[in-house]
Amino acid sequence: MSKFHMESAHPPLNPALLRKGIKAHCSYTDWKGNLMPEFYRGLAERRKNGLTPDWWNGLVDCYFGGWKMLRPHPKQKIREQGLKHLSAMSKEYDKITHGASGSKKPSMETVRWEQVSGLFNVAMEIKQTKGDSAVFASKLCHFILPSVFGVIDNSASRIKPTRDNYIKSWEDCRQRWRECDCKDELKNILRAKFPH
Repeated sequence: MSKFHMESAHPPLNPALLRKGIKAHCSYTDWKGNLMPEFYRGLAERRKNGLTPDWWNGLVDCYFGGWKMLRPHPKQKIREQGLKHLSAMSKEYDKITHGASGSKKPSMETVRWEQVSGLFNVAMEIKQTKGDSAVFASKLCHFILPSVFGVIDNSASRIKPTRDNYIKSWEDCRQRWRECDCKDELKNILRAKFPH
């Protein structure tokens, strides 16, 4: 067990904890609709042809403002930086999606950090931030592969959203999910709350 896992001392995942998390998420008025299936269907539809310039421009125009991913930079600067890194982003995305075990979709449960860190590193290069903030990179990676990358955000997390803390949090979440003995029950709660 890593030092982070010992220090974090999180309780095991359970239905009460999930319901508490859903309630907290829904209390943020800026986040309403972010967990809805249509939101994720829209993201999947946009990337059905891969990570293309059209995909990137649509993401910047339709999502980045609402998810507060632009500040303090102008939209055009983020757009240009993303286009500059698009080839590397696409290469890392393909490595993850084509490297998934068998016919399984890549998810936090089926991959290791070493397999997905390349995409995260490219995302970190797109928007230069003070203090090594991983907020933008986590949101962008979540848009690309929501089943692999969670979001770290100043307004929701109790940890400073640095690169190192994101990686520790990712590893902790993965470990807790893999150890969870009530996955089906938790999935059913989510499906009931956010129907397809």
